[in-house]
Amino acid sequence: MSAAIPNEMILASAGSGKTWQLTNRFIALMGQQLLAGQDVTPERIVAVTFTRKAAGEFFDSILVKLAKAASNAEFAANLAGDEKNDPEAKDDPLRPILRTLKPADYQKLLRVFISRMPRLFLGTLDSFFSAILRSFPAEFGLTGDFEILSEHLGGMERESVCRAVFQRTLPGFKARTEGLAAQQEFLEAFRRATFGREESSIRAVLDQFIENQHEILLHAANGALWGNSQAIWPQGCHWLEAKVDLKEATRHLMQLLEAADTNDKAWEFWEEFRDQLGDYQPGGKLMNRVEFFVKKALEQWSEIEAKNCTLTVNRQKQTLEGRACDAFAAIIRHIVGSELRARLERTQGVWAVLNQYEQTWSRQVRRRGRLTFQDMELILAGHEFAAGLPKPMLSQVPGEDERLRIDYRLDARYDHWLLDEFQDTNHIQWSVIQNLIDEAVQDTSDERTLFQVGDVKQAIYAWRGGDTRLFEDIYQRYSSETVQRIHKRPLNVSWRSGHDVIDMVNRVFGNETMLAELQLPQDTIKRWPWQPHQVAGIHDTMPGHALLLQPIPAEGEKVSEEDRFALTLGLLEEIQPVKRGLSCAILVQSNKTGRELVDYIRAHSKSRIPVMCESEIAIATDNPLTLALLSVIKAATHPGNSMAWEHLLMTPFRPLLEGKTPGHLAREVLQMIFDEGFEAVLWHWTHELEKIDVKLDAFSKRRVEDFALAARLFDQGGSRDADEFLAYASSYTVREPDTHNAVQVMTVHKSKGLTFDCVILPDVEGNKLTELRRGIGVKRDRERHVEWVFDLPSSDFVKADDLLAAFRADQEADAAYEELCKFYVAFTRAKHANYIIAKPPSEKSRSNNFVKLLDLTLGAEKKPPQREFGGVQAEVVFESSSKATNPRWFEVPRKVEKPVEAAQPEPVTVSGRQRPVRRTPSGSETSIVTAKQLFSRGGRFARSYGTLVHAFFEQIEWLDEADDAALSALWSAVPCVDDGLRSRAEDEARRCLAAPEVRSILSRPSPQAECWREKRFEILLNGEWLSGTFDRVMIEPHRATILDFKTDKPDTDEAFAARVDGYRPQLETYREVLARMTGLPHSQIACRLLFTHRREVVSV
Repeated sequence: MSAAIPNEMILASAGSGKTWQLTNRFIALMGQQLLAGQDVTPERIVAVTFTRKAAGEFFDSILVKLAKAASNAEFAANLAGDEKNDPEAKDDPLRPILRTLKPADYQKLLRVFISRMPRLFLGTLDSFFSAILRSFPAEFGLTGDFEILSEHLGGMERESVCRAVFQRTLPGFKARTEGLAAQQEFLEAFRRATFGREESSIRAVLDQFIENQHEILLHAANGALWGNSQAIWPQGCHWLEAKVDLKEATRHLMQLLEAADTNDKAWEFWEEFRDQLGDYQPGGKLMNRVEFFVKKALEQWSEIEAKNCTLTVNRQKQTLEGRACDAFAAIIRHIVGSELRARLERTQGVWAVLNQYEQTWSRQVRRRGRLTFQDMELILAGHEFAAGLPKPMLSQVPGEDERLRIDYRLDARYDHWLLDEFQDTNHIQWSVIQNLIDEAVQDTSDERTLFQVGDVKQAIYAWRGGDTRLFEDIYQRYSSETVQRIHKRPLNVSWRSGHDVIDMVNRVFGNETMLAELQLPQDTIKRWPWQPHQVAGIHDTMPGHALLLQPIPAEGEKVSEEDRFALTLGLLEEIQPVKRGLSCAILVQSNKTGRELVDYIRAHSKSRIPVMCESEIAIATDNPLTLALLSVIKAATHPGNSMAWEHLLMTPFRPLLEGKTPGHLAREVLQMIFDEGFEAVLWHWTHELEKIDVKLDAFSKRRVEDFALAARLFDQGGSRDADEFLAYASSYTVREPDTHNAVQVMTVHKSKGLTFDCVILPDVEGNKLTELRRGIGVKRDRERHVEWVFDLPSSDFVKADDLLAAFRADQEADAAYEELCKFYVAFTRAKHANYIIAKPPSEKSRSNNFVKLLDLTLGAEKKPPQREFGGVQAEVVFESSSKATNPRWFEVPRKVEKPVEAAQPEPVTVSGRQRPVRRTPSGSETSIVTAKQLFSRGGRFARSYGTLVHAFFEQIEWLDEADDAALSALWSAVPCVDDGLRSRAEDEARRCLAAPEVRSILSRPSPQAECWREKRFEILLNGEWLSGTFDRVMIEPHRATILDFKTDKPDTDEAFAARVDGYRPQLETYREVLARMTGLPHSQIACRLLFTHRREVVSV
């Protein structure tokens, strides 16, 4: 019997083989069962990470390892580790198992792994959460077909919700009095939220609130937590108690200063202070002299309270004593209190605005089963959205006992947990799986395990909720003085980088003395868990180079961004990475800088070095062709938009518009949008260009393909709203595909997990490391529950209050820690070489930023030597000097590994599988359509007419809950350029709705009924892949009714009966699909046909 595999917490430094450890663990768990003569059950192992790409690499790595080990004994033996190259191998508890396994064993494991692939869970945490919800939808108040919104669909829903929020505020949108009340409520909330700010666009501010604070609202829905002074200061706040008559207090102070014979130069400042106080508005930007005296006063507040202080006013020393100090203090107290009260008011307003948005989102999106990834996490964590407020998000939330039953059923499925990138896990995500992990860790049979791996030094997603403190919390949770259920194991040997890179990393990030000299918070330094990094033996002689360079500016100038860009290009010209087959990344801190750098390189590179940007690209607006296609839709949607029309006349589309007016274009384009969607419109106009011999280059063709794909995604949402599409298209972005045939420019965050031969860092400037991100303040307790939310005032006012100052200190410590993590990630991406480009720190600079840390750890006392790189001069502040250093490392021939001679494994028999045939349920229809009907003008009219009637019925949710005016408003939104056709279609729809039988089938059958309209489905049924759409389904607790709209006009009763029989197979297919989707028995699913022309409902 092999040794037990312990629960482990791996603290893996960059490049130390995290994925290798994870995949070895997976294989060892399988191998342990094989060696013990047990059934091998990889499906009972859960392996989760944070990206689909990482999950794919994890799966591929297991498959490759098993395949290689099955065919090569040397590779199989090396899986257990080699102490010669890896000094940490001796501590690996998996070695006994991996040493025992032979190629024949790996062949067996490979067969099992391949045969169980459909049942394995190797994926993202989000996909695991989705699988839980799909397994237990009813327990969480969801329908079985809930949808997880993609980023683009989420953006479209946000647009829709914002419109609904605004419409709710318009007088007359409902009843006029209700509309006015709603408008007043919203505008009052908005006024409070923007108190003291000058804003021109309500929508722009709402977008900002949603982007930055909506997530906070989901975690703290209770308005009593927002801007509540009692929650923030339970013991009271003396600043809030201070109020004076500012005009009178200022007059009194000036009298005292005048009596004290104040210096003339100082008196000028005091007079300006007096005048500006007359215009003082709390919450707004302080005028310069008010800000000056507030800052001075708060810096010497203890002396002012002691009634004796000396201020420097306009370069003059001035002493305030006694009553002058009291008068000055009263004014400052009033200002501080006023600013705090204004911010409290603003915070309450932000909550009120966000709450209106959240309630609308909950009603309009979540209640329809459309969830974001964050919704999913919060539902599983037992979070009650908007607790205590009207219109809860879901119909139910599992209680404690119900949730334990769910966890018990999940617990029975899985024995082993492998958690990757754990430093990026947030507390909500952990709370979802905590019960399951508890069962595994506390199991004393050693048959269940936990393996969590991560690097707290790479925690660059704290702004997204990632919580590195979870590592220690979990360790303490499962440890005691007598029992240690989790074993920590650090990994600090780099299998990625050579000595030059690692030596630089150790110097910059491993010097605690220099971190302290940089005046970083003690909490930051205490949390920075540094252990010296080592180089794996196989890289001991890897040639490399590491430099810290300072650009040399023009005479009398300071180093500019262009100087740093020029030196970056000089390095590229010297190394020529693409020509030499080397991977090279340029890492920056923002997408904006990345785009500007790419433009610079493309414009100035003499050797035409290929370079690509990894930032998000707006495909609809970054090239002339897609901009012109946008103008086609703009001009058609708004014929009066002369700018769009004039733009088209200046493009190659001009010949296609000859003899046409904007009205003609509108009829043509809008009809095609309505009939076929936006993707068809884009392709149609692109093909029309090609017909008149307009040649499109490869880039334009690729952009049209990207744009068409974006349009397809939009069309799948079912909307035909052109304005909505234009907004969607303008904001739609993609990322250029990865390529090794170009230098890659990307942000540090995007580089995480990647490896390059060399890395250039030309963008390491910035403010002090403790600089806080802009945003609202959120105070959490030890369990990460929100205690209060407060839109903090400026730092001077925050530092004046002990409680707020302590909160800010904690935030600054977190900010500094995250900055260190970001730069650590940047410095550890390279195999061979790091090139750091930074301007020299100013002698007068007091900013404790990363450049200063570089100066402290790498800087030389003497004047640095100069060197030329690709024709660009620079000062060499630091140069590596390891045993493998080679400034021309890129010229050293690269080793090419010989292919492993594989033994022939036993053949694996895999049974063939026929690909299912795809069809639509309507393909079951047996009615005959003649060629004359299909191609004649009348036939086309009938199809357009039928589509329009169908669209009118599609707008109806419950007929008994909609009056005639509401119906008219809904129908008017259906696009149709032919007024005559619209009129005839609307007449038929109204005549049909007047029939009692029709009114009954379209009315709500019971209070619990739910209505699906235009519900799409994809399902594998009887060997066929079915794609289709239900026109209308009415679902009740124990039964359902399918209603299909038909606009046929059969001439005789016999023809009508034939049509009904022809549709019968289609309805039977619908019944089968719905039974599979809902779990209802076939006998409880009724099928009806509504023939609109005959105004008749027929049971099938």
